[in-house]
Amino acid sequence: MALKNDGMQMPDDETTQKKSAVNHDLHDALERTMDAKHLVKRYMLYTGGAGLIPIPFVDVASVGALQLKMIKELSELYKVPFKENIVRGSISILAGGLAAVSLVKSTGGLLKSVPLVGSVLGGASLGIYSSASTYAIGRVFIEHFESGGTFLTFNAEKYRKLYKEHFYSAKERDTKHATA
Repeated sequence: MALKNDGMQMPDDETTQKKSAVNHDLHDALERTMDAKHLVKRYMLYTGGAGLIPIPFVDVASVGALQLKMIKELSELYKVPFKENIVRGSISILAGGLAAVSLVKSTGGLLKSVPLVGSVLGGASLGIYSSASTYAIGRVFIEHFESGGTFLTFNAEKYRKLYKEHFYSAKERDTKHATA
């Protein structure tokens, strides 16, 4: 630090450059986090719409493909090399049990087999569950990448509780919006 004529300390160029670099890095990190959250919201809409597909199993396959694409885009945003085979397994472990139980409870898949009305009711139900699951998966991977994690260090069992919290909060929010 240099002294001004009045005896006050002035930061030198090196200190100013370090502060500027820290502020720039912080700004980049905040912008990346905002971009990641917007990406997840966009895919929530896509998977919610895919849940409305009136053909059983095609809807679920579409949701899975969209979730995989979302994670790939998140990995690109965080500059983490994408590993599709690891991601598929991680999604299954992370969401598998909860999604299956939720799907049975919602009976969305079964309702779609009822002509006319079943497609609408089953699609709406599956759309809400798909959207909530996508939100939860996206938020888990954002947190993992934000902490410096990669696909090789991802431990799905460790993140199951966080997944469930995000899933149920999103499902509750989506259900309120659907009935409003």
